[in-house]
Amino acid sequence: MLGLEAASINMDHGFVEAMLRSLRKNILEDNAYQQLKQTSNIQEFRMQLEDSGNFQGIFDNQNRENSAGDFEVGLLRNALKEKLHTELMHLESQAVYPLNEFIQRMLHGYQIDNVVSIIEGLKNGRSYEEMISTADPLGMFKELQNIRIVEGDTDYASLYTNVLIDLPVGVYFRKFLNEIAESVKAADDNAEFDSKYISQLLKNESL
Repeated sequence: MLGLEAASINMDHGFVEAMLRSLRKNILEDNAYQQLKQTSNIQEFRMQLEDSGNFQGIFDNQNRENSAGDFEVGLLRNALKEKLHTELMHLESQAVYPLNEFIQRMLHGYQIDNVVSIIEGLKNGRSYEEMISTADPLGMFKELQNIRIVEGDTDYASLYTNVLIDLPVGVYFRKFLNEIAESVKAADDNAEFDSKYISQLLKNESL
């Protein structure tokens, strides 16, 4: 039986619930799914998908970025992930606690993957622009651009203290280092967990 929280449920969650009901209508129905399964190539699949539910125009960005006009599976995957990410961000902006935090945490795994992938790419001499172009759309967030300051740098201790710690997923990197610090102290009370050690740790273990 609902208590006093029922008095504010529409005020706190009514709009988000309506948004979710609207998004639910865009889920492919069985007949549309069966038609997609019968397509013989990616172009036909794309055309069929755009005619099914709320998918019209979602490939416009990929068309502009791909001047050759070819449409590959990777572009299809990115377009669908971008659509999902936009919808989740819109839901998160309208939601209140705890739903907004739940949506944020849903994306943390993808964000961590992007952070690690971009840093690893920069370490190997690849450009930030190249790495960001291949990043997972579900793991995109505005602070990701701060990582580009490490391009050509080898001070990974500074990277952690100045960049990673300020990211939405910085708490996970901090937890990782804290756990390592505890294991180091347990093995050797005289071990120095200094910036040099952190730098080596981030180079060899976390990345």
